[in-house]
Amino acid sequence: MDMQVAGRSVSAHIFLSAGGEVCYWLGGFDYAWRRQHPSLVTILSAIEHAWAVGDSRVDLGCRPEPYKYRFAEADETLEWWTFALRGPRYPLIRLLLLPKHAYRFGANRLPSLLRTQLERRVPRAPSWAR
Repeated sequence: MDMQVAGRSVSAHIFLSAGGEVCYWLGGFDYAWRRQHPSLVTILSAIEHAWAVGDSRVDLGCRPEPYKYRFAEADETLEWWTFALRGPRYPLIRLLLLPKHAYRFGANRLPSLLRTQLERRVPRAPSWAR
């Protein structure tokens, strides 16, 4: 979804939709327009569109951000599952996934300030393992 003023994009956000559900994926805005809150207006427009076409749920993502609570009426727990096939590389895969699993385990149990510090320090798993 894109918001334009005089033919110039001031806010753009990606929403994915399937099976009556919409997921907010990524967004951004022109900082010069920050006082008009173009991101909030764009997200609101996308939510209104979702309801107009009959979607039953809009997922704003797993990270608790203050702006999301302006639109939310519920906060649901996100459950993660990782599958690693048994085979000769299984121990290596589990070892490479360990930092990611440790982060997920602690992410919802830590205050936001500590969580932010942890995000900066914990190495990320290789892209093929995410």
